[in-house]
Amino acid sequence: MKKFVILLAFFSLFTIFINGVTPYLTVSVNPTPCFAKIKYNNVFLYESPSLNSTDTVYCLLQEHYFVKILKEENDLFYLVTYSDLVGYVQKEQVECVAETPSVPYPNHILFYTTGQNNVLLRNQPSTQTEESILCVLSPNSCLTYYGKIAGEEAVSGLGNIWYYSSYRDAQNKIYFGYVYSPFTHSLSAISENSEDTTLIPYEQVANINEFLTIQPNLNFIIILITVFPIPLLLFLFLKKKPSSQI
Repeated sequence: MKKFVILLAFFSLFTIFINGVTPYLTVSVNPTPCFAKIKYNNVFLYESPSLNSTDTVYCLLQEHYFVKILKEENDLFYLVTYSDLVGYVQKEQVECVAETPSVPYPNHILFYTTGQNNVLLRNQPSTQTEESILCVLSPNSCLTYYGKIAGEEAVSGLGNIWYYSSYRDAQNKIYFGYVYSPFTHSLSAISENSEDTTLIPYEQVANINEFLTIQPNLNFIIILITVFPIPLLLFLFLKKKPSSQI
């Protein structure tokens, strides 16, 4: 009996040791996000994972910055975040990296509407319909810039560039939409991102994340193995020997 108790005690200590020193059993439930570098200057953020129409495009993304991959949507697209936008990018236009970039997106890129007149924020880069109007911006309103896109040449000779942006009104309501760029000024300079990163295949990251996702189940099994012998040990230690018959 004494040998059996010693064996159980050794087994419990061994499982506690394994649970403590094995890193993959104690990592966070949430795997490290996978970032991907934007390879070109013509990479779009899409509203839906489709190439059928340019109507599904938000804007162009800033080259050499990053998107955070949320999941593999289909054979052509990743679901990603870019700053506080959620959309889709074509797989072939980004490269997964091993590191988490210190500055993944352009920060605090602002611009202002013209100081002479009100400007309309629209849900598409076009003036064709009144239904596209989201709100009226007073002169010198400040907006956050995400990217540009070619749209309607709203004023002849002024070009067809629109800014996709967000605007917070006096009631703290946030609008996301397009402003015709000739009606704006003082767009912040966007510095080039030159962070050193290591390229890795997305499949490698996906396999790691899949393992980390099931990690809590593995940890639970180790805990059960560790805890199971304890009641039996207590029973054996506390059990009284039967008194001898006289």
